[in-house]
Order: sequence, then C-alpha cells, then structure tokens
Amino acid sequence: MIVNNKIEIQFPDTLSIMDEEKRKQMNFLADGEGYCLENKEKHILISIGWRKIGLFAKTVLNINDLSKGLEKNIRNGMQPFSYTKENDLEMSLDGEVMRGIRYTYIASNIDMVAESYVVKHGKEIYYFHYYSRKTLNSENKKTWSDILQSAKWIR
Repeated sequence: MIVNNKIEIQFPDTLSIMDEEKRKQMNFLADGEGYCLENKEKHILISIGWRKIGLFAKTVLNINDLSKGLEKNIRNGMQPFSYTKENDLEMSLDGEVMRGIRYTYIASNIDMVAESYVVKHGKEIYYFHYYSRKTLNSENKKTWSDILQSAKWIR
C-alpha cells in the first residue's frame, strides 16, 4: 500500500482496507486523510493518517511536541473508556524517529490494548494507530510490528 505517495507499507492478506464509507462512520479522535486496515475475526484495527502542516509549524514543531500532543489528545478523548497509559514508545520509521504511547481502555465491556505513534516528515505529520482486544494482543501485536517494520519512505 502507498500512503500519501510518501510511504510504502506491506500488510498481510489477513487484513483488508476498510472502505471509505465505513471509515467515515468510525469515531476517530481527529479528522483527516488516511486508511484503516482491519480483521474483524481477529479484532484488530490499524489506522494510518496524515495531515499537512504549515511552514511555521514545520519549523517549530519537534517530535517531543508532537508526541506530547498525541498523548494529550488520546488521554482526553479516551477518558470515558477508562484510558490508562502504560508507557512511552519510540522506534524508527526508515530512519526517522517516531514516538508514541501504549495504552489500554475498555470498549463495550471489552478490555482493549492500543498503540499510537506520530512522525513528522517534510510538510506532513503521520499518525499510526493500533487497536486490539487484549485477549488477542500477543497474536495481533506481531502483525502490527511487521507492518511498522515494513514502512519505507518513498524517495
């Protein structure tokens, strides 16, 4: 899959790209362009989104600011779902630092695990989100890790 003509990502056949109409019906914390990958049977959802930033924001925003803002937005939006931050995360997306958080929450009386990352590249900010039932996290986490490791900037 090519994301915003900037990132190439490989994902397994066990995931499918959610159609645009269904994606619009989802309750995301922020609007923007992106894709959702899902496997209903394995209860995994992965979203990848992006937004353009202006020249001033590009200059002054750093990964620390972006990751703090990401955590604040998630914390505020997920409070009704018993949000609990587990830890901070950091990894490389093809040489660029991505920062994020791992957290848990409860949706419809189901314990969930999630991870979210943010990275700045050129004039865009990219967001990567992973959601899984806690009981299936060990299996689904491998799929998530493989997807993140496959991501390469198109040069």
